[in-house]
Amino acid sequence: MTLDIKKIYVDSRFRTSDSVSASDFSIEIPRTFNIPEDVVCFIDDIVLPVSWSTIDARNDTCYLHAYQNGTDYWFSCKLAHTNYDGPQFKTELETKLTAAIPVGLSIAFDIEYELRTNLLKIKFNDTRVSPMLPTLLNIFSDKALELGLWNNTRISGAPSINGFIRNDTGINLISSEPGQESKTVEKYLDLVGIRNLYLTSSSLSSYDHVSNFSLDTVIKKIAVTVNYNEMITHTGGNSIDYLNVSKRSLRYIDFKLVDSYGRTVDMQENHFSFSIIFEHKR
Repeated sequence: MTLDIKKIYVDSRFRTSDSVSASDFSIEIPRTFNIPEDVVCFIDDIVLPVSWSTIDARNDTCYLHAYQNGTDYWFSCKLAHTNYDGPQFKTELETKLTAAIPVGLSIAFDIEYELRTNLLKIKFNDTRVSPMLPTLLNIFSDKALELGLWNNTRISGAPSINGFIRNDTGINLISSEPGQESKTVEKYLDLVGIRNLYLTSSSLSSYDHVSNFSLDTVIKKIAVTVNYNEMITHTGGNSIDYLNVSKRSLRYIDFKLVDSYGRTVDMQENHFSFSIIFEHKR
């Protein structure tokens, strides 16, 4: 059977009015496309600008707990949404942590960045005058946040900075003696927050692709191979990387561009484009 449509060109600029953003949108094609049996499609001709910042709403928060003088202190801080290098990240983190210290908690953060090794060195100073016991400080991992260990609050998919500071198990600091500085914890600073993007669509997915990171509507993985303010281009899809779209009708098609956590990537309203190519299954 001859295909009514062999290719759909998609540009997120021309999304439907009820779309959320240029990264979470739907399109409407001019007429309903009734797809016959044994038809597959490919995603190809991708042109996508790297316009998201290092820190944005997906990954801007640090969650902490301190114990001093018999009192628990639960607090957090948010980093500014922008691009960072190592020294800038160090300065921003130290500044925002210092500003977030609760009233009554006597500590001062001390963070260093080592350019040669790309290590972030985190410690704090106990600033009490006549302390009796050491001060404890914890920076919570994403797993601990999911379990509700931070302030008895379950935070699933927390927008944390943990991916940047490789905080997979939690950071625990304690002043060596009352009134002294804590031990130093060294963490590799990874500011490449997104290595791969995932284009998802419930309209085109047949739920026959799986992942070990809870995404089952992925229709294309897009490797981020260029730097900020440059353009990702991809043509020539793998011949086995097809989507089975047999026996369905298409008129409205939804798309979402996400990271490996399933969080929508903020492209700051920059548009991207790609093609959907249909053919009979060989």
